[in-house]
Amino acid sequence: MDNRRKYTFNVVVNGASGTDEAYQLHKGSVSIKYNSTTLKSYTIWRGASYYGYPAGGGSPYYTAIKKGSYYWAPVNCGATRVAQAGDGKNGTIAGAGNMYQWGRQDYTNYGGSTASGPTSNSKPNNHIFYKGNNWLNRTDNTLWNGSRKGVNDPCPSGYRVPTIDELKSIRNANSWDGSGGLYKVNADSGCPQLILPAVGYRLNSEGSPVNLGTFGDYWSSSASSSTDASYIYFGNTSLGTGTYPKASGFSIRCIKE
Repeated sequence: MDNRRKYTFNVVVNGASGTDEAYQLHKGSVSIKYNSTTLKSYTIWRGASYYGYPAGGGSPYYTAIKKGSYYWAPVNCGATRVAQAGDGKNGTIAGAGNMYQWGRQDYTNYGGSTASGPTSNSKPNNHIFYKGNNWLNRTDNTLWNGSRKGVNDPCPSGYRVPTIDELKSIRNANSWDGSGGLYKVNADSGCPQLILPAVGYRLNSEGSPVNLGTFGDYWSSSASSSTDASYIYFGNTSLGTGTYPKASGFSIRCIKE
């Protein structure tokens, strides 16, 4: 006796909408049960990749963007949506994300409180910008920990601060929106562009904003000395690298672990 049956299932996955629909990731699921026992469960993803990034804590949910060997977050750390024209010049946190001193877990955004540094607390969690060459009173190059996730890494679960070599792989932009402060890089086929807002940085000596809307400065996890760390910068279609005092406030673009 042949008890085999053939069934067809239709699984509805939410459609994308809005100005950033190419970046959205939607999920559908189906479970096959016999009586009360689940025999099989399936998840169906609709997006440019099946790796998600929880922008702003999970809603909306965006797809990671593949470029070469790496999957990148589609937004800066702390941002709740994909960057739009003007976010770089205005420093709008929703699209531009937060600013971080190197090795710190808590953000220190423009307009926030400042204090003379350094502090002895490696997890102050007070969002105060500590002025000086180093915000911490000792050298600890493991806080962001190179190619592994460090104890102070601010990126969400499954992501970390990239190394300088990983950041360099982003390479030159395909277009530079000087009026909107956006650096746009083509990714792998089927993925939307990587859009990095030019939010400038907070000057380590006083915490004031520098180059807001004209340059983008992004930390790597790679420390270069007791007081400096490596970063990338751009102010047109060219990507550059350098080192700067760890007490400076830069942006972060997370990479998938």
